[in-house]
Amino acid sequence: TTEKFMFSDGGQFDESDDENAEHIINETLVLESTGEDEMVNVTQLLLRNGKLESFQTECAQALPNLINLSLSHNHVTSLASFSHFGALTELNLNFNQISSLDGLVAPQLTKLFLSSNSLGHLGGLCGRFPKLECLCLFRNALSSLEETLRDLRQLPKLKELDLDGNPFCQDGSYRHIVVGRLMRLRKLDGDELTNLDAALAEEYHNSKKQVGGHGKEEGFVTGFDMKDLDRVELAQDRLQSNPVFVTYQASQLINSNSSSIHQRPDDKTFVHRLRHDDARDDAHPPLEEGP
Repeated sequence: TTEKFMFSDGGQFDESDDENAEHIINETLVLESTGEDEMVNVTQLLLRNGKLESFQTECAQALPNLINLSLSHNHVTSLASFSHFGALTELNLNFNQISSLDGLVAPQLTKLFLSSNSLGHLGGLCGRFPKLECLCLFRNALSSLEETLRDLRQLPKLKELDLDGNPFCQDGSYRHIVVGRLMRLRKLDGDELTNLDAALAEEYHNSKKQVGGHGKEEGFVTGFDMKDLDRVELAQDRLQSNPVFVTYQASQLINSNSSSIHQRPDDKTFVHRLRHDDARDDAHPPLEEGP
């Protein structure tokens, strides 16, 4: 059977119907949305903007071949029935009300989008997502970076990660810590990671060791504000002797007609990566919306 999918929006749900009034995904809704005659033929299901809260257990059990599921912009709070989706490879749960990943076990999953939810912790991930390569946790409620990294290290295939918008991102050393602890990453918070990122992470960790691993690293600059950049003097702290920064500045001066560094808003360079945005506006896309 040819794979089919359709969008379902809030206007398509009849609030007078008892089952739909409870916002439960059932077999009737799935078949109407996909155009399939049998549940076993459903491989893609997209139900967005429908105030949906959960799957009917019997409905979830009847979807053994579901590969791609998008329930973004709904009211999903529980993933208890999601353990039945053993074939799932891509799951989009952006903009819901999820506070726990309990119940979600997806051995084939490669992409998971959970931006703008209420996750305060990830819980044990060991063995639950062995093939996960892309994870978006943009704008949740993750407050413990150490706990989050401990969980993320249980994802052996993880290459792309978005943690921006969580409380611990306000720490200026956040990026260096993540890069240093998750060395398989290729992309963080929408930016491709480079050798410079690795060098800065190493410099950060070396600086931390030199002060015994406690408190703020004296003399190591972990972030810049664009408005403060022109006031930075190389003679201050350890920047003048920092080979990573000196090499970067030299390359910028060589390629520039001016004696100071000016950053274009869309550049993905040293200053942009070290700068912390207090809040990313709604126009900033979290990795990708998914299908």
